[in-house]
Amino acid sequence: MITALDDNGTVVSWIQRTSQGSGPHTQKLADGKTIAKVSKLGPQRHKATFSLDGRVIGSVEAPAGGTPYGVTRFGGLWVVLDIDGGIASYVGRPIPTRA
Repeated sequence: MITALDDNGTVVSWIQRTSQGSGPHTQKLADGKTIAKVSKLGPQRHKATFSLDGRVIGSVEAPAGGTPYGVTRFGGLWVVLDIDGGIASYVGRPIPTRA
């Protein structure tokens, strides 16, 4: 089970049987449109760069020696990057931002 908390205090969770891929790789995420390109930065340290329609929309790192994962979201798309480069993603309802 993956559970995440956003900056508005909203919790989202989902069951993920396994992370997709590991190590450096490229994959399509749960929304079927966003692409994650995972690169290795060092031992147990990876970075994922996300693109949509050919343009980069963000990135996240999973560093060794600290939190063993990185998490981010784009609207309703949540993404978790493990230190081994595995990706888990989930599409929930978009969370409105505060004005």
